[in-house]
Amino acid sequence: MKRPVAYGIDFGMTNSSISIAYDNGDVDPVVIDENSAMPHSLPSIVYLDRFGNRLAGSLALQHFFITGSNNTICGNCSLAKITRWGIFTDCEQYESGYGCQNSRLISGLKSYLVSKQDTTHSWSVDFSLEELVAVILRDLKRRPDQLTGREVGRVVIGHPVVFAGAEGENYEEFQEGALTRLEGAAKLAGFSEIEMVPESAAVLLDQYLDEGFSLAVDFGGGTYDVAVLLLEKGEAELVALQGAAVGGEMFDALIFDNVMADIVGTNYKWMPKLITNGMRTLSGIAALLRNKKILPMLLAAADKGANTSIINEILFGGQAYHFYKAIEDAKIDLSENQTARINFRRPDSGINISQEIYRKDFESWIHPYLNKIDEATNTALDEAGIESGQVHTVLRTGGSSMIPQFINRLKKTFPKAEIRKIPAFTSVAYGLGIHAREVWVND
Repeated sequence: MKRPVAYGIDFGMTNSSISIAYDNGDVDPVVIDENSAMPHSLPSIVYLDRFGNRLAGSLALQHFFITGSNNTICGNCSLAKITRWGIFTDCEQYESGYGCQNSRLISGLKSYLVSKQDTTHSWSVDFSLEELVAVILRDLKRRPDQLTGREVGRVVIGHPVVFAGAEGENYEEFQEGALTRLEGAAKLAGFSEIEMVPESAAVLLDQYLDEGFSLAVDFGGGTYDVAVLLLEKGEAELVALQGAAVGGEMFDALIFDNVMADIVGTNYKWMPKLITNGMRTLSGIAALLRNKKILPMLLAAADKGANTSIINEILFGGQAYHFYKAIEDAKIDLSENQTARINFRRPDSGINISQEIYRKDFESWIHPYLNKIDEATNTALDEAGIESGQVHTVLRTGGSSMIPQFINRLKKTFPKAEIRKIPAFTSVAYGLGIHAREVWVND
């Protein structure tokens, strides 16, 4: 009977997946949810509540649907000490004077790996970023452990060539910090032997390729990675690796700027820039929720005539995930259609948004960012010392690689190459499993 020796984990901005490397050489992706449209994917979402529950994936969503609107009046919870001199508590929510939500839903954790902020504060508890990421990694690990009946402590984890936000003078410091945090999260999740491999390099391990030069591009929610492989006389060599901090969440922000900002009210002239900028993305929302000054800022803007009802519902009504999911769904629809519609309706709070967007407009918004991606691809070719015409196969993966304008650019840059679509949600994890097999099967 074959025995599992290691796992490969693709920790993604939006979804994560895991594969098993067996001692007989097999590598199998793990089914996370057989009833899902993406059965091998775990949504990279964490649920926290004041009662100590920590959940990941679709289970996190299900619990938040039930508890997301449940609040505790500040000063009336177990964290508060009521004396004849007043209420004493370390809870930051109490200082804001806002009803404290009993649960939180956190997504986009991968984008925080380069952040200088180490913790997020909820219910008088500081959660480290490593702890939050570990909730996802631990849930991924639990599934193959249960499937095989064995506790496996070895893992290969994929990482972007350039982490989102790791740019500028402190690039190397940001990169190193992100890798250190990711490794720390893996240890908290129960892994003892950890290796990390660039995601785009892992994609190349998942394919049968002819001899010569092949190229893999991984275009996901937070980053774009490109790798060049030379296969010669049966020997494979990774000859170039580049990346750009451009991804799908950035494109969601562009849709917000151009379509939703006026509707939501962030363009109001008295709205603080901190709120205007933070409302652009789901990860920005998470940062706003950690700032106890936001509510007073919104109250001041409302006093000057701003309609903050939708902003309040998104920030404090537990609707942030659903709002940005509506934007993302419309973006995905544009890959298949010339028009799409953003639908965000909440009858209980009087919100009824249905806004049409057009592919031609979306393409004009993302054009400058696709130029950055072209630069990263050309730099990889220069690093490899080859021309685009020497590449015989281009492998594309990641959710953002479905964007038609991006595909057209690949075809233009590599007119002689086969542009091969590979599974967006299993190829990286499978390749990481292959790498794990090579490292540990004969160990």
